[in-house]
Amino acid sequence: WGGSSIIPGFGALEGWLNQMEPRTKISYIKDGKITYKTDHGKVIEFDADPFIGTIGVSPAYEAIQTLAPGPHGGNMDCPDIRPGNTIYLPVSQKGALFGLGDVHAVQGDGEICGTAVEISAAVTVEFKVINKTIAWPRVESEDMIMTVCSARPLEDAARLAYRELINWMVSDYGWDRDDAYMFLSLAMKSRIAQIVDPLYTVVAKIPKKLL
Repeated sequence: WGGSSIIPGFGALEGWLNQMEPRTKISYIKDGKITYKTDHGKVIEFDADPFIGTIGVSPAYEAIQTLAPGPHGGNMDCPDIRPGNTIYLPVSQKGALFGLGDVHAVQGDGEICGTAVEISAAVTVEFKVINKTIAWPRVESEDMIMTVCSARPLEDAARLAYRELINWMVSDYGWDRDDAYMFLSLAMKSRIAQIVDPLYTVVAKIPKKLL
């Protein structure tokens, strides 16, 4: 099972009309399926799609709450950080000081009420040190490369993600900067990972077969 909650003062629609009351709803998970029961009694079954909501290393300066995303990773709530994918994180401190948590059975884009289907999980990760410089977290799947950037306002998060994806295409795939910029306008996919945390998170992605 997993839990989803409305938390006063938190979420994309916080402060909308009257203050929403705190509440939690339990969804049941079995054989890769999630069962959600609506308030009017309808039972909806849909596929689980588990991923790690919070994953990162120590930031370059000061301490930071695990609630906050940033260049170090953190609470990005990015559904693409999932089994089988590789995440690249910029390391700023000796030993990286890696941590993860906030695993979700499934989440809609934006995580608008502030929670997904929150679950406990046993997570296995493999580490490798790569001697190169990146500015923001990157994700690679079998068929896509993705950049994950966080900022406010939302359009700044989007611009950072687009710029980091262009930098990746230039450094690793031999593209000219202006050509990559133009091509992303034709072929890039983008999603809002979350719009509830201290900074908002946008993912930009491009199929590797096009590079």
